[in-house]
Amino acid sequence: MIDFFNHYIHPTSPARAKLSVHMIAQSTPKPAASDEKKPSPAEQKAGLIAVLSEFLTSLSISTDRDQLTKRFEPVDLTSRDIIPAVISAISTYMKEDAKVPDEQTAAVIQQGQQVMGAVLPQLGIEIPVDEEDLPPAPKVKGTVFIEDVWAYKAGLGLSKGPIPVRALSEFEDKDVVVDGDGNGKAESKL
Repeated sequence: MIDFFNHYIHPTSPARAKLSVHMIAQSTPKPAASDEKKPSPAEQKAGLIAVLSEFLTSLSISTDRDQLTKRFEPVDLTSRDIIPAVISAISTYMKEDAKVPDEQTAAVIQQGQQVMGAVLPQLGIEIPVDEEDLPPAPKVKGTVFIEDVWAYKAGLGLSKGPIPVRALSEFEDKDVVVDGDGNGKAESKL
């Protein structure tokens, strides 16, 4: 262990390297390995209908897969407007086929929109992003080579010093009164 530290981590070692830790969130969708393994649009639509059927059933809404499949026939999973099309198909199914009240339909649609961003990529359905709507990427500064540490640190701005969250005077609750003998007595302000 000491040899490992001296070889790879010790500042004076010629083979010194930086240690980097990369974390991947569990909720990120797995990337498609290749186009061959990507499911067909029919399989994607069937998977989406199955997930939506389970979602509606979990919310105590009766689901008929045949009716839900009919509502999803005009939905094109490769279009730019996939999310509004899916929402429209679900709301039409809930209002006309499942006879769900409008208030409950709105609540279910709101929950579904939050879940849809994670579910669609897991089914292999790509959500198109308008690059025009994205903010411009920030300019990345180049690598800074520090040749003189003292000069580099002298050029840095000063950071703000620590400030108490509450003023210390708020914690004072007693006054000290000095009597003639020089002895201090504490008196409460209350």
